[in-house]
Amino acid sequence: MSPEVDSVITQLAMWILVVHTLGLLISLYRIFWGPDLSNRLIGLEYVGLNALSFIAVFCIVAGDTVYLDVGIVLALITFLSTLSLGRYIERGAKNL
Repeated sequence: MSPEVDSVITQLAMWILVVHTLGLLISLYRIFWGPDLSNRLIGLEYVGLNALSFIAVFCIVAGDTVYLDVGIVLALITFLSTLSLGRYIERGAKNL
C-alpha cells in the first residue's frame, strides 16, 4: 500500500480506539454502578466485545494476524461467562 493509505488507515484506527475507549468507560460504569445484576451482566458482555474489537483493530494496524486466536478465545470465554451468569440470574439470585 501507499504511504498515504497507511496513514489514513492508522488515523482511522486511532479514532476507532478512542470511541471504543469511551464505550469501555461507559460499560465499566454500568458494571460497577448498575441498578441490578442483569445490567451488570450486559456491561460485562460489552467489555468483552470492546476487548475483542481492540484486538481486531490492533491486528489491522500491525498487519499481523497472530492475535486473532486470542480474540477468538476471548469471545468464547465472554460468551460462556454470559451464559453461566445468565443462568445464575434465572435461577433466582439476589441482587448483589
